[in-house]
Amino acid sequence: MSCHFDEVLKERGLGYDTVIEDPERFALASIAAGHARTHGQVIERAPDLPHDPAHGHVVGEKPGKIQRSCATGLIG
Repeated sequence: MSCHFDEVLKERGLGYDTVIEDPERFALASIAAGHARTHGQVIERAPDLPHDPAHGHVVGEKPGKIQRSCATGLIG
């Protein structure tokens, strides 16, 4: 799963609208990195495109329980 680092966006003066290339197909949600880590996910930076310095990945298996937890922001 892709992610974007809020602090990088802010330091570069970029808005959230800059991270979605096709808003007809994709949306943006916010979860705390600590929440994802609670479920065994690894957050890694991946600024592989010059126009996307805040890009990263959330790495790890995401069975239904983890997907639901990240979607709702609830742990358990």
